[in-house]
Amino acid sequence: MGDGQALAQLDKQSGQLSELAPSPPASWSRQLGEAFYWVDGPQTGLASSNLLRARLPELEPEVVHQIQGGVFDVGPGYVLWRQGVVEDERLAVLGQNFVLLNEATGCVQEIPGIGETISFRPALDATYAYWQRSVAGYAGDSPALPLTPLYRTNLREGTTELLETPGLSLELGSWIVGQDQDEIFIATESGLVAIAKP
Repeated sequence: MGDGQALAQLDKQSGQLSELAPSPPASWSRQLGEAFYWVDGPQTGLASSNLLRARLPELEPEVVHQIQGGVFDVGPGYVLWRQGVVEDERLAVLGQNFVLLNEATGCVQEIPGIGETISFRPALDATYAYWQRSVAGYAGDSPALPLTPLYRTNLREGTTELLETPGLSLELGSWIVGQDQDEIFIATESGLVAIAKP
């Protein structure tokens, strides 16, 4: 669904589709279980926004926290957003790090960064955020595409490590599409690949 369109709910037994009203913005919201999350501010830049949450079936919005920017992700029991430095609003935010909100305690924790720009949609589990280096706005003249290696950040310990992918070079145009308990799935120019979690 595009911007401005409402979310709809599919009844599994009847196959009937019904629009959810009120509805979070379809293209900007994230869902975890019966809760939807979205922000009320701009989707670009680093301006502060209210992170909102609404639960099915009522979908009454409540403010969860104020975050920097509009890019966030939701994991089991937590919300992650990014902070960093903008040299030029038309380009990517540089040297980002995650900020974690523990939903059970309400505590916010900054997780140290490693000087990279974080990809748009990481894969999140209870302990780790798996992400790639973002090279948004790349306009280089080199025939070789820039690399977008895979990292994982331990959300409890605050450490980040580069994950080795022997025989696989992750370049601009590859992106994380999902995960299961054992693997991260990445779309590449050659097709879908599965990378074992360490």
